Amino acid sequence: MTKILDHIAKSFHSAFQPSSPDGYFALRLATRLGEPGAAAHYAVLASQYPQEKLVHAFRQTIHCPIPGASPSRLFHDYLARTNGSDSLPRPRLIALRAERRTLAAAVFSGTHLEGSRVLHLSSNPQRAEASASYFARSMMSEVDCKFAAIEQAPAKTDILRAILHRAIVAQIRIASLSLWEISKETLLAAMSHPPLKTRQQLRDLALSIWSLPKVKPAQICSLDAMALGLFVQTERFFNNF
Repeated sequence: MTKILDHIAKSFHSAFQPSSPDGYFALRLATRLGEPGAAAHYAVLASQYPQEKLVHAFRQTIHCPIPGASPSRLFHDYLARTNGSDSLPRPRLIALRAERRTLAAAVFSGTHLEGSRVLHLSSNPQRAEASASYFARSMMSEVDCKFAAIEQAPAKTDILRAILHRAIVAQIRIASLSLWEISKETLLAAMSHPPLKTRQQLRDLALSIWSLPKVKPAQICSLDAMALGLFVQTERFFNNF
């Protein structure tokens, strides 16, 4: 155990970009334990143990701390002693991302991406708002989800996107879905170590995580929705839902 922890300490400042949903889960686990630079080590653990066991050991670490013991050491001790664990609930979530002329939705079951869809919007604000409302309502009904995620409202100066954001959130409220509103800055900080700096870097990372072919410009915002959905579904594992 000491050798493992020494290896982690030496790699504390290592950069890490996930190349799969499991790799992203490992990054968030390492970050929650205060060692994002050791994400590569946790990625190995994620390939060896089911998520249920890793989450169970993490929760024991958080809820049963020992004075003087580092979270990482406790986590590895609990992981070694855990024989089994309850299954993790994996409810569906719809993640939505609005641009001025497109609206994207990505549907997740747990951290598994089930699919995505993009709607092209009219340049007329009233028509765009009506289309966005209908699209969001239809998607939520079709996938039978209980949770939704959307990026936080844009700046007030971005009038059209603000209108679309309000229309989508209104439909989510009507459907009584539990809503997560996440800032772009939060996504950039969480998706890589060290944090990403630009929206383009976030999209490039999404392409890598899901091994997607080249995405058409009109469909590019679907990558934002995918990253958002993966972030929220992974965080819910660590927040006890």
